[in-house]
Amino acid sequence: MKKFGMFLAFVCLGSLSYSQVFFSCDQREECDWDNDKEEFVNCEKWEDYSMFKLNKDASMFTHTTDKMKSVYYVESNEYDEEYDVYTYDVVSDVGNKYYWIIDLTNSEIRLLPTDKDVIYLVRFYVKKSWVEEE
Repeated sequence: MKKFGMFLAFVCLGSLSYSQVFFSCDQREECDWDNDKEEFVNCEKWEDYSMFKLNKDASMFTHTTDKMKSVYYVESNEYDEEYDVYTYDVVSDVGNKYYWIIDLTNSEIRLLPTDKDVIYLVRFYVKKSWVEEE
């Protein structure tokens, strides 16, 4: 999945600032946080098809499934060189706040709510990703 990391790096660095990036996912996993163990537990994984699109300005994600379409507005982002991940603070179109992690090494998109009392993880497994010029 080195191609996934390469083109995402180009987008985040602005080299493809006139392109959109698409992530096609085929599985979803949800996990609960265990405060005592300090790890995610009770993970359930299932087949779930969805599409994420990062717009050309890297200011908005659109997430589409067979049942819904949500928009997430990017408030801030940065690259974590140590873990080779891109992180985003986003707000959904209904006001929910999340911390997103795009993991280049493992081809995953991970979401964690930041405005809830309960901590949980939603992980999407990227099947394929690509760039489209506008």
